[in-house]
Amino acid sequence: MNKVVMNKVVFVELSHVMMDYQTALEHLDDGTQDAYLRRMNEMPGVYSLMNPVFGALAGFEKLAQHHDVCLVSTPSWDNESAWTDKLEWVKRHFGESARERIIMTHRKDLLAGDVLVDGTGNFGTEGFAGEVIRFGSDAFPHWNALLDHLIPVAVAPAPLAAAS
Repeated sequence: MNKVVMNKVVFVELSHVMMDYQTALEHLDDGTQDAYLRRMNEMPGVYSLMNPVFGALAGFEKLAQHHDVCLVSTPSWDNESAWTDKLEWVKRHFGESARERIIMTHRKDLLAGDVLVDGTGNFGTEGFAGEVIRFGSDAFPHWNALLDHLIPVAVAPAPLAAAS
């Protein structure tokens, strides 16, 4: 079977697509959670507490075998540590494979590419010129659905194992 070569430019949002916000809550006491209710992104150090979304690390690597993939993120303007926490998170989980593959922006509509995978629909996603995929939606609830859509059937990877 011939391998289908695809070279799309794909942007994958860190927050909610790669980073699991809920796992940060496991590290916070009730008082801290209450203090940052509905504005967790403003909490110093919060991004360093997050685990990867299930399947995200392996899924990103598989996607990068078929497309030009970059991580994109919108660090909170009101949380200076968000900028460095997100960079450190990427370094910790990807190492050198993510070098020069991370873009920090509050204007995703200015990105030039084919696909934007986003979990929130904020910060310029509505103006992105390519396909916008809403991760966590009914159509793309998890990484396997995302991979099935973005990697041709002829080269689609085996599904990720279920969480134990």
